[in-house]
Amino acid sequence: MSTSRSQRYLSSEMDFTASTTGLFYTLICLLNIQATKAATFDVLGPEGPVVATVGGEALLTCRLSPGLSAQGMEIRWYRRHSDAIALLFRRGTVHEEQQLPEYHGRTQLLTDAIVNGSVTLRIHPVRVTDDGQYRCYFESDTYHNEAELELMVTGFNSDPDIRLEGNHDGGIRVVCESTGWYPAPEVLWLEDGGKSLLRASEVKTQDKDGLFKVESGVVMTKESKRALACHLRNPLTQQDEVSTICVSETFFVTFSPWVVVLSVVLVIWILLCLLFLGAFWKQNQAKRIILAELGWRRARGHAVRVTLDPETAHHELILSADQKVVTRGNTIQDVEDSDQRFSLMPAVLGTEMFSSDKHYWEADVGNGTWWVLGASYESAQRRGGIRFNPTEGFWVLQLISGEYCALTSPQKTSLTVQERLQKVGVYLDFEKGQLSFYNADTMTLIYTFSDSFTQDIRPFFCLWGNGAQIKLCF
Repeated sequence: MSTSRSQRYLSSEMDFTASTTGLFYTLICLLNIQATKAATFDVLGPEGPVVATVGGEALLTCRLSPGLSAQGMEIRWYRRHSDAIALLFRRGTVHEEQQLPEYHGRTQLLTDAIVNGSVTLRIHPVRVTDDGQYRCYFESDTYHNEAELELMVTGFNSDPDIRLEGNHDGGIRVVCESTGWYPAPEVLWLEDGGKSLLRASEVKTQDKDGLFKVESGVVMTKESKRALACHLRNPLTQQDEVSTICVSETFFVTFSPWVVVLSVVLVIWILLCLLFLGAFWKQNQAKRIILAELGWRRARGHAVRVTLDPETAHHELILSADQKVVTRGNTIQDVEDSDQRFSLMPAVLGTEMFSSDKHYWEADVGNGTWWVLGASYESAQRRGGIRFNPTEGFWVLQLISGEYCALTSPQKTSLTVQERLQKVGVYLDFEKGQLSFYNADTMTLIYTFSDSFTQDIRPFFCLWGNGAQIKLCF
């Protein structure tokens, strides 16, 4: 009896344990299902397409349902149906390095409502290429989902141009032109009273930004209504822009045969005048070339031998043994400093001094890209910073950044040089107070300074850039 009672007790204990274990597992499953259900979410985009104007801003908003906080989530905006990223938001930061290049500097993630699961991609300024499908993707630690949305880009011109283009096929051609449209606009011509003109020519072209230009034309006859309207409509927004024009009957002139004959005679006379003027211009041009060459040859008849004065050379300039070549070095030369030497500007004077008569010398500037040459007073400043102009005693020509100019005062004078200067001739007429520069290769005059010289004049040379070089020709 005691044994039977013990067995019943053990059996009852095991039934209670099994029941408790089953209840525990059921509770765990319910909690897991509830946790999984709480971790899932839907992503909702706008109900319809988002419309944005070229040059304006586009706001593409996506939100979570239910409204969970998306602060700790990874959020991506994909372009169309690809994995190309328009914006990546991870760990509270936008990662621009993974963006498509065309979105750099134009995108921003608006996160004012991110704790409620709502974020907005702002694109500014909007381009035509932004048009199309996007996907917004949200990913938490346990779940991810996405939504698709569409951006429709539009552009229009509120000021179409309408104009007359003269007689055409027995009437007056009227042209309507407008730019900056997207998509390409529809064009409709209406006469006064609302009658549509179907015989219109039309040309549509697209620029590098994807915007359309449209040019449409119709021919108005004498029988047409005087008022004409050009309607341009954006097929996406159905927005209309209209330009009108009124054409007076005086534009429709009937020409007599005599008018035609006189017109032909007038055209022939004008052509003959143009031919005569062209021949006259060519003759004068040839004359100017000959006179310029003669002037150069007269100047070269006063050629003198010029050498470089080592006592005046800047400490980074290297002079050849015969003192005919100066080169810009990159180290300081072991030379004695003195008041005669240029201390700051990489310049050197010619040894010769001129106080009267006419003198000509030539310098080969090679392929140098930054140089100054001409003449200066013997007493001109050599220490510290120098302003190269006649007021300071310098009459010089300069090449810098591909631009030739005469350093006149108070402002420099830009020069038009047809061919790159290789050999530059400098001609001094002391009594006339003139210093002229020639292209010695083409024998043409470049520029002439006119002044009144009161002191001894010396040749002047200045050059920048390591390895730059100037050679005296004789």
